[in-house]
Parts: sequence; structure tokens; C-alpha cells
Amino acid sequence: MADNARKTPTVYSLESHGWLKSHNAVELLGRALPVQVTKIISNQVVQVKFLINSIYTPPEVTMPVATSEYNRLPLQVGAVGAAMPIDVYQGGVSGLGGGTADLSQRANLSTHHFVPMGNKKWSQPDNDTHVIYGGPNGTLLKDADSEKSSITIKKDGVTIYVSNGNITIESSGTLTIKGSTVTLNP
Repeated sequence: MADNARKTPTVYSLESHGWLKSHNAVELLGRALPVQVTKIISNQVVQVKFLINSIYTPPEVTMPVATSEYNRLPLQVGAVGAAMPIDVYQGGVSGLGGGTADLSQRANLSTHHFVPMGNKKWSQPDNDTHVIYGGPNGTLLKDADSEKSSITIKKDGVTIYVSNGNITIESSGTLTIKGSTVTLNP
């Protein structure tokens, strides 16, 4: 027999075996890592590259964005954030797969989702108590189920569109419209 099993006390072997098994299990778990968007795949699904310095270069991975159907982020290639893992399969809820989550072990990069991250270099808002919405091409406010009404805000103006209905402005104060022309078409 070529091993040392009869000379080494069992308690030492068990401790070593337990440490190895737990270390191997931890290695399989996903880690939250910094990433950068390299491609917009579809509506709130992105491909990212990992911004880490390692002897192993992780592949680019497709993952959903952590957001809501009702508040979609205007992401662009180059946006940075973090790839955050969850504990179970997310293909059924993200649309990147099917079925229902279970507790089986998944590949350690397959359970991640993209979370955008703030940056100190961004422009300072006028007032930190305001909610700021705005994409690189403007802002669109609309009902999710209808194309009948919308408000579009761009650099060159604001458009309020109502295909069937009324525009109501209620105020207990004064309504002021500045400009040379106000046109109301029936």
C-alpha cells in the first residue's frame, strides 16, 4: 500500500478532507464582479466583459439587467456596473431560458444579472432631491399598454401627443406660456 492511511490519525484526514470539499464548493459559487457592457442584446439584456485582472480571463457573458418592466434603463455600450449573482437559476424569469428555478448547482457565471453603478465623474444634478430621467436621446413617458398618449423630451423641444382624448392642465395659479406662437389644431 503506497498511502499513509495507517500512520495518519483519522481526525487529521477528516479535517483535511472537509477543508478540501468546502473550498471546492466555495469555488463553484458566483461572485459579484465589476463589468462593462459590450453589446446590447435586446430589451434590457446585455453582454458584458469582466473588468478584473486575473490569470484566468472570464468569457463575455449575456445577462439580464436588474430593472423593472416599467422603468427601463437607457443603457449603452460602455456602461459600467457589477455582475451580481443570485443563488438559483433565473432563466425562467429573465426569458434567457425556460422552466422554474431549482436548487441544482449552476455554472458560476450563469446566475448573474447586470446592475448599473454610479460614478463620481457624472454631471452634478441641479438639486439632489429630484428624480432625474433622461437618456442620451431624450426621455419618453408613455403608458405601457398604449401608444395613444406620450410625452417626449428632447434637446430641441417637448412633444405632448394625444391621439384620442384631451390634455388637461389644472392649476390654482397662473399658466404662463412663453414663446411667439401657440397653435391648437382641432
